This record gives sequence, C-alpha cells and structure tokens, in this order.
Amino acid sequence: MIRQASRRPIWLGILALLSGLALNLASARAAEWFPRSPSAQQTDIWTCLEVTPGVPLNVRAGPGIKYSILTTLEGGEQVDAANGRTLQADGYHWMPIRMANGVSGWAITQRFALCPESATLTHGDGSDNLSAEATLQGDGPNVLNAVNRDGTLDHDEIAAIASAVVLVEVDDARWGWGFGTGTLIDPRGIIVTNAHVVEDATTILISMLEDVNSPPVPRYQGTVLLRDARMDVAVVRITADRYGNPLSSSSLNLPYLPLGDAPEMYRGDQIYIFGYPGIGDTYLVLAQGGIVSVEAGTLHGQQMPLWYRTDAEIAPGNSGGLAVNGNGEFVGIPTFVESEMTTGGRLGGIRAASVVLRVLAETNWDAAFAEEEAVSSQANADMPHNGATPQITGATVEVIENARLNQQDGILFRVSLTVSGWGGRLLNVGARFFYDDPTSAPLRNRWASPRYRDEINALHVIKMVSVCCDTVTFAGDSAVELFFPYEAFGLTDPSTYYLKAQIVAENYDGTWEQTLSWEFFQYEP
Repeated sequence: MIRQASRRPIWLGILALLSGLALNLASARAAEWFPRSPSAQQTDIWTCLEVTPGVPLNVRAGPGIKYSILTTLEGGEQVDAANGRTLQADGYHWMPIRMANGVSGWAITQRFALCPESATLTHGDGSDNLSAEATLQGDGPNVLNAVNRDGTLDHDEIAAIASAVVLVEVDDARWGWGFGTGTLIDPRGIIVTNAHVVEDATTILISMLEDVNSPPVPRYQGTVLLRDARMDVAVVRITADRYGNPLSSSSLNLPYLPLGDAPEMYRGDQIYIFGYPGIGDTYLVLAQGGIVSVEAGTLHGQQMPLWYRTDAEIAPGNSGGLAVNGNGEFVGIPTFVESEMTTGGRLGGIRAASVVLRVLAETNWDAAFAEEEAVSSQANADMPHNGATPQITGATVEVIENARLNQQDGILFRVSLTVSGWGGRLLNVGARFFYDDPTSAPLRNRWASPRYRDEINALHVIKMVSVCCDTVTFAGDSAVELFFPYEAFGLTDPSTYYLKAQIVAENYDGTWEQTLSWEFFQYEP
C-alpha cells in the first residue's frame, strides 16, 4: 500500500520493467550447502544456539535426512549457527552449524533456542565487531555484520539485508486485506513502516524470508506501537505467532537492520530499495537507482532532509519498505510515487531517515517492552496445561459457495460447535483443502497470500477464537466463519475441479487436533 499523488494515477508506468538487480544466490547448489572458508565477503552471521531438551539431535552432512549423520548432540549442548541461511528439505528447515570440536554440518532449526547468555554475533571469520549500533538494545543477528562497507552491495550482502525486510499484510474494516513492507530494526520484533500501511488495521500479519529466492513465509502477528500520520511513520511490534497466540519479545531473536545516525545523502548517490511491490508475484524485489532530489525542511525547529526523490522503480507494496545506501545503512522509507501523465515519467518519494529517527526518539521503549512483557506473561499463564484437551460436540458446517467478502469471490464455511472444558483459552478452527481423488493430495499454491498457505505452501484458512467459559456454543451470529478466496487456489485452467475441505479444531501448538467434518465441493475457474 503506497500512496499515489492524487493528481497522477499510479497505474501509469506500472508496465515499466523493474530495473532492479536479480537476487541471484548460487547458494541453492551443492557447493553452497557447506560452510565456506572465511573471506572478506563472508556473509554468514553466526549466533550461539543451544539444543533444547528432549530426544538427541542428529547433525548431518547436508540439509536433509538423505545425508549421513556426522554426530549427535544432546540437550543443552551449544553450537554456532548461521540461522540467517536456512534451507527447506524433507519437511524441515535446516541451518549450517559448527561445533566446538571444529566439525561443521546441518541440523533442523526447530530443536534450538538462543543460548542463555548473550550471543556473540560474528562473521564467518570469527570477528565480532559490530559496524553499527542499534537504536534499541537486544541480541540478534545484526545484518550489517555481513556488509563490508565498500559502497556497493554484492549478492550476498543484498541477501543478508533482505532477511530483515518483511511483508506486512493488513486487514482493516474499510478495505479488507492489503499489503506493504516493513523492516525489522530490533531482534525483539520491532518493525518500522509507513503509517498509512497500518491505518485502521485490525490484524497485521508478518511474513519473513526463509529463502531469498522464494516467497516469504507467514510467521507472526503484530500490533501498532506508534503511528505518526503526519510524518507517515509507524512502528509495529510482533506480539503473537501467526495464529495469534501471544509471544514474549524476549523469546525472539530475529535478523535486524540497526538504525544508527542518518547518513548524508546527495543528488547522484546510489540507493537500493527492498520491498514487495505487488508486481513481483509475492517475491522480494530489489530496485536500484539514484537520489535525484533532496527536499529539506524544518522539523521541531531543526533543519533536516524531509524527503528524497529517486528514479529507482517502486510501486504499490513498496510502501513502508527499506532504502539503504551502498554501505547497507538505513536511508529512509519508500512512501509514495508520482507519475507525469503526459510523458509517463515517475519519481518515488522516500521519507528521509532523519525524520524516521526523530519520530522513533520520541518513543519510550523501556515502557513499551515492560508493558508487553506483562501482557505476555498473563496470556501465557492462561495457556492450557500440557495434555489438556477440550470436548467438542454438536459440530455442523454450512457451506456457502460463491460468497463475496472484501471484493473477493470465494467459498465460506460457517462452523457451529460447542466447546467444553476449555474456558479462558484459545482455539483454532480451520479448513484445509485437498483434491477429491484417490491420492487425496493437498492443494498447494506458492503464489497465494501468506494468509492462506503454510510453510510448505499447502492451502488453508485458520481463525483463532477465544473460549470465554467452561462451556460455550458458537452458532448463529457467533458461528466461526472461514472465508477462502477462489483466486488463492491458483487453479486457472478451464475445467471442473473436484475438491474437499477438512474442517478441524486444533490447539495452537499442535498437541491435539479434531476433525469436525469433510466438505466436498466443485470449483470451475
């Protein structure tokens, strides 16, 4: 969601090709599967991680169960991990690790937690110098450690910075679902974006990259911590997992781009713009261009740059994203684009870093985190004990085909059910989609909005409900409504598709699940 100057429609120039660089990672090939020898361009950001208690953890020679086991780690053992460089294989996410005995290998990410003491952030060569100080305090992968500050970003440096750029999807009462971009500026889940991206937001879904050459994966929900409509700057704090279950900020250790002093920018300086412009098929897009104009003004009695104009190609969805210079330093937030109707010329507007930093300086971060921790602690106290399950009875499902919501056509499931023994807790009700054939294969669509697909791109829709009392019935006006837009199926060939939906109730942590019904339907694009 990027603002367009009212006198010039934004669609002019949309057909122009992006002049950005392709994010080309040779790391998908076997030569990149193993830790590289240290060099000046080493981009692996190593963090101390600890194996969580439980079954022993195998370390393998490559990212997948087909690789040989090198050694086995026990709970509590610590390793260095490049957790900013993960790969998916065999249903797991794998990351490179190296152990105290010098052995390097791969292990699944789900079995690790941050070491109890502050992790040392290092380059692959073992150096631990930080090239910029964070505006906030906290441990986590500082992506600027991967940038060598030579004035030009190479492919690996671009990939490292991209890990801190997130897709922000917003549901609001007026427009339904829209999207923009944001940047993690603190490892505890603080994101800076444009105020107009999160205006009237009722739900904010945060998706992050696991592979820079794949669409981002939905991971979290956030709430607006600060919104300055006049400066068009907002801060979002991650407060829950993707399903709305509360998270403590101290449990997060996310890659981030620290905001230091605003770098001086001049006409002719090169910049790099990261974002999800909406014409990149949900992939992260990088555009490169120059500063063509610096617009200074007075803010709170201080003279400073307020806007930069750029000829770098940006579009709707870039809004709230990241603009950096050749040293990876934060330059500002892409905010709007202007088009000249006669010639089709376009210039993008970037809210200058000096303004963003001034807005952030007015936030009481200590108070914000103290409040968040108090809320999170209370929410965690309300979570069910291990092994607890509710009793669900009277489940019925009404299927409404060709329903319409937020200017989208789709299928709607109205789920009625009675829940007992789950008072004061959260319950997920969802629908998963399959082909109705002997294979019963799940529907997958990597192009669907992250709201409607999981980590392996299997399609679903989930709604979290709060169970107020020991026994409560969701029916009539309080029935749980699951809407899935037809376009998210990704089925475009003119044909009749025979499909089925598994309607389920489940615990947020996957400890139990109950199938409520199977619903069969046909879809014709």
